[in-house]
Amino acid sequence: MGSEAEGLWPLLAPQIARWEETAPADLAGADALDALDAPLLAHLDRHREPLARWLEEHTTPPGGAAVEGEPAEALARLEVRWLQSYNQFLDLGDESRRALVALGRRALREAGEALRQTGSRAELGAALAAVSAGHRAGVTRLYTALRAALPGEDQAVGAVVRCAEYSPALQLSLLGLDADTLAGPVLDLGCGEQALLVEHLRARGVEAFGVDRAAPPGPHVEARDWFAASLPRDRWGTVISHLGFSHHFMFHHLRGGPQAARYARRYMEVLQSLKPGGAFVYAPGLPFLEPLLPAATYRVTRRPIAGVEASGGVAPYACRVERIERVA
Repeated sequence: MGSEAEGLWPLLAPQIARWEETAPADLAGADALDALDAPLLAHLDRHREPLARWLEEHTTPPGGAAVEGEPAEALARLEVRWLQSYNQFLDLGDESRRALVALGRRALREAGEALRQTGSRAELGAALAAVSAGHRAGVTRLYTALRAALPGEDQAVGAVVRCAEYSPALQLSLLGLDADTLAGPVLDLGCGEQALLVEHLRARGVEAFGVDRAAPPGPHVEARDWFAASLPRDRWGTVISHLGFSHHFMFHHLRGGPQAARYARRYMEVLQSLKPGGAFVYAPGLPFLEPLLPAATYRVTRRPIAGVEASGGVAPYACRVERIERVA
């Protein structure tokens, strides 16, 4: 990366931060996001040709072979993380990610053309603002389509459904677990960006690992969603998921979407990944599913959650499903 491009990233940080602070539902009217900060515009104006050449070299052309490490891929990863941070139920699969990369490539090609084809700094700023507006409109269209695809979509579900990270003490207490007696190894399914519980358990000598689509990859954390996580049979002593996997499963079950069957299959794969005597401990509980588990194979224990009102006649609870014999 040339020095001109390296100098660009610190200047882009405030622009990116303003975008991340904007809810996706408000993006269409957020015209102020398109204006470039003066230091950023000055840098772009001073280094027009080297930056245009760098963009050209690092952006996959239409119909061309993919360029490794292109900025459009990095931009798409930021946008996926931003969208899911505002609505955790959005289905940002491969198709959506490819659409975001395509939008990014188009915007970067147009930015390169603006660097070469405009005259004054003011003209460059106006051209780049138009590029930003076009990209914003494309992302808005994608977000609108993703919201429309949510099962049982309504305003209560579709606007903002943010993830939160809870303290290890709260998670263990709600799930009825003691870090000193957990059967290992432990998998936190949906461990959160900071993997707080994983780090807490490892600090206490527990062999713990985590999986989360928002987490940076590390020696003990997989940066992927729970459908892509490796779940070999007879692997885990304890699998934990606090307001994660079962929360999403419940969402899709209640709204009758096609994802519900996918979650049911994955749920059984989690159970089959337990060692004999191992347990899947999660909240919220899944009252529509747990009674169907074979009693000779799984022991189900419900733990009421104090201070939370019942919904649909069912009081919320945490659930422990223990494997009591080998699954054939």
